[in-house]
Amino acid sequence: MLTKVKTGITELRGLALAALVLLPCLAISQVELGARFGLSTYIGDLAPRPVPSESSPAVGLFMRANMNANWKLRAGFSYGNITGRDRDIAGDNRTNLNFRTTIMELAVEVEYDIFPFLPGSANLTFAPYIFAGVAGFRFDPKAQLADRTYLKLREIGTEGQYIAGGNLDPYSSFGISFPFGIGFKKTVSDDIIFGVELGMRPTLTDYLDDISGYYPDFSKLALTENGAAAIQLSDRRPEVGLDAAVPGSLRGNPNNRDWYGFLFFTIVKKLGASPCYAF
Repeated sequence: MLTKVKTGITELRGLALAALVLLPCLAISQVELGARFGLSTYIGDLAPRPVPSESSPAVGLFMRANMNANWKLRAGFSYGNITGRDRDIAGDNRTNLNFRTTIMELAVEVEYDIFPFLPGSANLTFAPYIFAGVAGFRFDPKAQLADRTYLKLREIGTEGQYIAGGNLDPYSSFGISFPFGIGFKKTVSDDIIFGVELGMRPTLTDYLDDISGYYPDFSKLALTENGAAAIQLSDRRPEVGLDAAVPGSLRGNPNNRDWYGFLFFTIVKKLGASPCYAF
């Protein structure tokens, strides 16, 4: 487990170093500092598509370097919560599982303005754009109990991660994602820009929601350090009057990895004078 944590920290350090790639650009580019606020969402085993009622507030900060009238580089930090419940899944396949987790993301992205755009220009005042990049993030899913308290799921091992001699290792609380999306921005003064942006993040983990594969052997799960809690939070079907799950049956979809995303409104301030390529 310690190795996985160290690996996750190394990944985030790598992204921080990648963000430093922006620094040489700052001397030759128009630089902007921005804040963003909006909503976060999730796609995974408990939601095959975003569920508006489960969206949560999200915020962030970013710095953007205008390389020319179309191409931009940016680095940013985003913070938001994602949640999921299987309330829309009916019948005997219902799992009665739920989760929530905070996402803390550090991203480096390339942005392309479909129309030439330069803050401070008299003509190039609005543009739709697309973006893509890479991000590191931290997550730690929790489940809500009947008394409305929450328990951390990764430490419990609901799919048998802590069964002695098992073939499933605990998952890392650090992950890699690949942001991409679209946006629109418009200058409202010489140095202020408003915008709106929708971005999704496919990840390399299937455990944002603590759900991935199969129900474990409950007799072995009972022997782990948190055995009673692990059994309760692994199979929550009996809580709603359904038959207990069969060990080895599907608990989630191991073939699909999880996603998260943000809908942001942005306000950006231009720093310094316009670059030499401004029209």
